[in-house]
Amino acid sequence: MFGKDGAFAPMLEKILNAALEGEMDANLTEESRAGGNRRNGKMDKMVKTPVGEVTVSTPRDRDASFDPQFIKKMETMLAEGMAERIISMYALGTSTREIGDWMKDNLGTLVSPEESFIDT
Repeated sequence: MFGKDGAFAPMLEKILNAALEGEMDANLTEESRAGGNRRNGKMDKMVKTPVGEVTVSTPRDRDASFDPQFIKKMETMLAEGMAERIISMYALGTSTREIGDWMKDNLGTLVSPEESFIDT
């Protein structure tokens, strides 16, 4: 269940990537888009978590104004308590929408509603 080939690592990876996408959505306001700023690819990096290493794809924008807060630039370890909380919520049957709401309320991180945490 845990570790690189465990069941929780892919789920946590999807949640982390959805959180980063949500942060980028919030960063690209109508005003910044009108000024020519838009998405400009992604940068992959490995992040160590209590359930193993996961790959996160941090979105980039043309103006380089995006400063992710959930997994900061140059950060390679996810806070242990945060990962455990997300995993325990999912294991207890909390919906992915409720997990996203919790992340917004407690971490200030918007999870993009277009992103799917889990492949169904």
